[in-house]
Amino acid sequence: MAARPAGTDVLCLSLPTAISMTLSTRTLLRLCWLPVIFWLHGGLSGAEHVSLRAPVGGESWSAGSVHVIRWDATHIGRNPAVQADFSGDGGTSWNAISTGTLSLSAGTLRWNVPDRVTERCLIRIRNPGSGAVAMNLRPFQITPSQAVPNYQWTNVTHQAPYAPRDGAGALTFQNRMFLLGGWHPGNKRDFPRICNNEVWRSNNGKDWQRIKPNTFLDPTFDPTADWEGRHTGGYVV
Repeated sequence: MAARPAGTDVLCLSLPTAISMTLSTRTLLRLCWLPVIFWLHGGLSGAEHVSLRAPVGGESWSAGSVHVIRWDATHIGRNPAVQADFSGDGGTSWNAISTGTLSLSAGTLRWNVPDRVTERCLIRIRNPGSGAVAMNLRPFQITPSQAVPNYQWTNVTHQAPYAPRDGAGALTFQNRMFLLGGWHPGNKRDFPRICNNEVWRSNNGKDWQRIKPNTFLDPTFDPTADWEGRHTGGYVV
């Protein structure tokens, strides 16, 4: 209990041990920080906290999706007892993450994002032997699942006009479908350099029109004038 004598800036603090002492307001305010100091010391002693390589914070991951958690393997070490934890409330509570896909040498763990929509997500990787810890220093969020459980394919054509291929880019834009490039080392007519850079377009998935012919034909190809033939490429719409 604390009381302030009238007309003074002094508080009288009664401790649980029945020992009373007189403290100035400034001293009492300093004492208020002691639990914070002890908490910081207790949480950080033994090893430095470093940031995960992924997630780092600010990401939006969909519930039910799979992502790779990454950290500095040298910092965490190779103790088989390394643990992984997830918090959806900013660190107030933690739940263990299965470490069945954890690679100590690579510093990676494949994680199935839980079905818990929240903006206060933290992931912590820790070595209980050394005390080393890695976690995202800013929260990331889990968004609703993008899965479509009743998704079905319908075959609209058994004979598309373009040659069979592997690794073509498949995109949709402005209610149209596009097929870009691809790979077929056994078809030298349509893929003289194994890959090509042609583009096909369709409004319905059945009827296709080639809107860009393959120009990736021989070593005289100029990569500054057109994009090179490719497969399994990355595309942004």
